[in-house]
Amino acid sequence: MEDILPKVEPPYALISAGESLHWMEWHFVMPLFADLLTPNGVLAIVSRNWDGPPELRERLQPIFRESPLIRVWQTVNLIDELTGRHLFRKLGQQHCGPDSWQPTIDVYLGARYSQRSFSRTHMGPQATAAFDTSIRQVLEELIARGTVACVDGRLQLQVESTVVWGLPAAAPG
Repeated sequence: MEDILPKVEPPYALISAGESLHWMEWHFVMPLFADLLTPNGVLAIVSRNWDGPPELRERLQPIFRESPLIRVWQTVNLIDELTGRHLFRKLGQQHCGPDSWQPTIDVYLGARYSQRSFSRTHMGPQATAAFDTSIRQVLEELIARGTVACVDGRLQLQVESTVVWGLPAAAPG
């Protein structure tokens, strides 16, 4: 495969980051991104909202907080944090959606497990089983009450995303 693909080397016109950026050492990666970009290049930060109706979100929060991988639960606005620390200068933003998302409960759970805070590998079998049971129970209760629609075994949810682009801060000096 390497023989047929062109080798891509910096500088880059675009670096994209998603929901993993909040786990990185910002004071290290933001200057690194700045060094890797062309003079007109940007960092695009993508976030998504796929938590479903407010009641689902409210019911899931206590389950998420019980994850053995979360030491301190806090909601962070990544753009505000990076901007406030002078590590990012926002140039623009685009909101996308809402778009229909129709996962089965198993697919929904798989999406949750793809998040670092809920990794099956790191949670272990006992915590994973408890997490699985709790999420399924909430979904089934909300489906039975009509809060979350389910058609032919597929949850009727929506997903929205926002792309914010701008300039990461260069290393001081």
